Amino acid sequence: MAAAPPPLDDARLIAGELPDGTPAAALLRTRCAVCHTTDYVTQQRLTAAQWDKTLAKMEKWGATLSAEERGQLAGYLSSTWRADLPERAPVVVPPPAGALGNAP
Repeated sequence: MAAAPPPLDDARLIAGELPDGTPAAALLRTRCAVCHTTDYVTQQRLTAAQWDKTLAKMEKWGATLSAEERGQLAGYLSSTWRADLPERAPVVVPPPAGALGNAP
C-alpha cells in the first residue's frame, strides 16, 4: 500500500488546492462533486459540528454515505477546511471586452 502524501500547507489550502491520496479525498470527488464543484467545498471554513450538519443536510438531499464513509469525510473536512483557516483572497475578474461599452 502506498503511503499517503503529506498534507498541504495552509497557503495551498487557502488557494483552494484539494489534498489527494486519501479515501476521504476520493469520497469528496466521487460523492460531493456529483452535485457541485470541489471549489465550493474548498472555500468553506467550518467547525467539526458545522461540517457534520452540512453532511447531514447533504444526505437529506440524496447523498449516499455509509457510516464509515461519513466519518472519514467529516474528519477530513473538519481537519482540512477548518474554521481557523484564513479566507481566500477575492479574485477580481475583469468584464469581457466591450461588455461595458464606453463606460469609464
